Amino acid sequence: MSENNTPDTPTTDAKPKRTRPKKETFTVGDMAKIRAQKRGIDPYRAAKEVRGRLRANFAEVCKLDPSVSKVKSAANDGNRWPAMNAKVRDLIVNGKKNN
Repeated sequence: MSENNTPDTPTTDAKPKRTRPKKETFTVGDMAKIRAQKRGIDPYRAAKEVRGRLRANFAEVCKLDPSVSKVKSAANDGNRWPAMNAKVRDLIVNGKKNN
């Protein structure tokens, strides 16, 4: 009896997994979803917390992402928060400042 010495490779046409491209900007809603999953709370409540943290850290947020100061003149001016970079996301969601 002859043995087949071929390696065990799948014969299916397996396509490589597509990786999601890294997101470069994050909206208040995106940060709220992350915070809600992390804390196990309702996303609407998390959005309220995210906006509060953005207002409380307005000066730091403007330093980390200058696009915020182009849209908002003050933390409570009523204009919508723009999409922000990953440094702001880390500050708001994790409380960490990345340099």
